[in-house]
Amino acid sequence: MSFRVSSIYRCSVLFFIVSVTLLADSPSLIFSAPTYRGTGCAQGSVAFLATSDAFSFIFSSYLAEKGPGISIKNSTKNCQLITRVTVPLDYTAEVVSIDYRGFTELESKTASYLFTYFIFGNSQVGSSPMKYFSGPKEFDFFKRDKPYFNRPNRCSTGQPIALVLNTSMGVIGSSNRQGVITLDSIDATIEAKLRLVPCR
Repeated sequence: MSFRVSSIYRCSVLFFIVSVTLLADSPSLIFSAPTYRGTGCAQGSVAFLATSDAFSFIFSSYLAEKGPGISIKNSTKNCQLITRVTVPLDYTAEVVSIDYRGFTELESKTASYLFTYFIFGNSQVGSSPMKYFSGPKEFDFFKRDKPYFNRPNRCSTGQPIALVLNTSMGVIGSSNRQGVITLDSIDATIEAKLRLVPCR
């Protein structure tokens, strides 16, 4: 396998996008500017864009890699992002799903993994089994998180609700073999679909 990823991704801009879809004719949600921290998202490396029904995170560097000449600390990365969602009065909001798309390239005797989960207020926690990939392999991957604990948020009083996204990923295996995992550097998306529900 021609291992081209390490040199390519070091100078790539990584896109990490969250889009929010509302029911037709629903009023708008308001998303606060996020806070973020982690070894994969140093301060100043994340841009945030938002509209009335969507928001996007754009990373300048978020990948984990392993191989000769690469520091062991680069083999695992993580990032936590928090935005606060203001829900219109007389509505509640629910996360339907969060989709992750990325890329991994692995030589033999290496493997990569992606672990993710989210928390929305005190009403929802969501995840799915850890994605685990064994080399040799080179392909795009997809992961979808859905709520596994779900109870209705209280009817909005206008106070923001925290939406917390947690991600961690890494490469393991023989020290003389190369591997990389990343949220896709071109068009990877994390798509968070929130549903507005009128209070009754």
